[in-house]
Amino acid sequence: MLRKKTTLQQRELELQKAEIDRRIAQLKNIVNKLPARVRNTSNTMEAPEDIIDRRQTQRIHVAARKGSLQNTRRELGENVFLLILLILSITASSWWIFTLLRAS
Repeated sequence: MLRKKTTLQQRELELQKAEIDRRIAQLKNIVNKLPARVRNTSNTMEAPEDIIDRRQTQRIHVAARKGSLQNTRRELGENVFLLILLILSITASSWWIFTLLRAS
C-alpha cells in the first residue's frame, strides 16, 4: 500500500514538473519573439521620491544659472509696473467721469 502511494506521488510530481517545464518553455518562446530592444532593457523600478526631488531641484538650479530667474524677475517687474499704470488710469478716468457728472 505504501509503495502505491509513493508511485502515485512520484507520478504526480512528474506531471507537475512536466507542466512547469512546458510553461517555462512557453515563456522563453515569448521572450525570444520580443524585439531585441525590448529584450535588452532592464526592468527597473521607478526612482524613489527623493531622487525625483533631487533631479527637480537640480533642474531649477540649472535654470537659475542660465539667467531664466533674472528674466522672470524682470518680467514680474514689468507686469507690476503695467498693473500700477492700469490702476492709475482707471482711477483717473473714474475721477474725470465723476467730475463731469458733478458739473452737469
